[in-house]
Order: sequence, then structure tokens, then C-alpha cells
Amino acid sequence: MIGGENADTFLFSGDYAKDVVLDFEVGLDIIRLDYAMWNNGLTNEQIVRRVSELEDGDTVFTFGENLLTLNGIGASFCPVEYPEIV
Repeated sequence: MIGGENADTFLFSGDYAKDVVLDFEVGLDIIRLDYAMWNNGLTNEQIVRRVSELEDGDTVFTFGENLLTLNGIGASFCPVEYPEIV
């Protein structure tokens, strides 16, 4: 996926298999994760810490069989600050 020049919101819900965001901009773009993708009752921070990890310089979110990769977004990205849980 590629967003536009301005701030983008990337929405992920349900079964999307393997998506890659090629131009995520830290501090500008937003990841919106559907609340139904995990067990209820967790905070945003708990959810992100359980489902994200760094792999080869990318941030990868794993929800069962579904993967969301932020291409080139590694250690400089603090995912707890940016996803919206809706």
C-alpha cells in the first residue's frame, strides 16, 4: 500500500492476509486497527506489545494468519504511540 503526500490513515480489519505499507511516515500517518482482531479488555499499549516486532528493519504486526508490515520502519518507530484502536 502507498498513501498520498499528506497524512494517511491505514485501516486494517478482519482477514487481510499479508499487507505491506511502503511509505508509512512516523508522526504523520496513522494505523487504525479494528478492535475485533484481538481479545477485548486490553489497552492499546498491551495490544501493540503483544502483536508487533522488528524484523529485518521493518515493524511487523501479527494477528493470527494476518501480517501487517511497515516497510523500513524499524527501531525509530514506537508503535504504542501511533496505532488507533477502533
